[in-house]
Amino acid sequence: MYGISGLFGTNSFSYGSYRMSSYRRLMQSQYTKNQSVRMNSYQQSRTSRNTSVTASSYRDVIKSTESLVSDATKLSSTGKGNVFGKIVTRDEKGRKVENYDVEKIYNTVKDFVRDYNKVVDDAMESGSQPIKGSVSNMALTTRIMSGNLSQIGINLGSDGKLTLDESQFKNSDMNQVKNLFNGSDSYGAMVGTASSRISGMAAYQSRQNQTGYRYYGRDGLSASSLYGSSLSSYRNSFSNYMNYYSMFDNLF
Repeated sequence: MYGISGLFGTNSFSYGSYRMSSYRRLMQSQYTKNQSVRMNSYQQSRTSRNTSVTASSYRDVIKSTESLVSDATKLSSTGKGNVFGKIVTRDEKGRKVENYDVEKIYNTVKDFVRDYNKVVDDAMESGSQPIKGSVSNMALTTRIMSGNLSQIGINLGSDGKLTLDESQFKNSDMNQVKNLFNGSDSYGAMVGTASSRISGMAAYQSRQNQTGYRYYGRDGLSASSLYGSSLSSYRNSFSNYMNYYSMFDNLF
């Protein structure tokens, strides 16, 4: 089938049929070896791509959560120059009056809503149950506050993401907006804290992935001498996050 006589000469296999059998075994062995090499190369390439995608997903989560933390910090800060600091303007009669900078507040809340939704998307796309579980904590807080948020034009959708009605927001009572977002015990501050925890979770999961550790469902992590006693604290955190995760499908 390969034109043996043409390749090796008319007398190459005159030593008997066992020579042909040996040749066939040699070719079959070489073919199998080459196939094995190609398969191993493919598997290594595939594994490398999968690892790259996973690492990229974790980086996306970390990046989006850091942006949300920044937005939440701007809104919840009560120090000098904070978003809700009033500005001095003049009325129609030229008298000085103090008002909120509605445009500044709106733009900051707009960034907050955008980055909140990005965190939800990145968490869902990461495929990591611990990350989804930690996001459910933030989602639960938003769901509890959804009634108050809707009064200022921020609505929670069935997909777990927020929408912002510009007209309704700008015509809302800014004192009500401030009560929701400003201060250490505000909704804004709670989302910032939750987002920071999600970021930490993603960073830990990324390290876990790189060192070959795997998450074993709801009961915690596999034991490891590399992380030692630090696993205990993470195990407790995971337990809390997984309690929220059990409600995650209902929230989204």
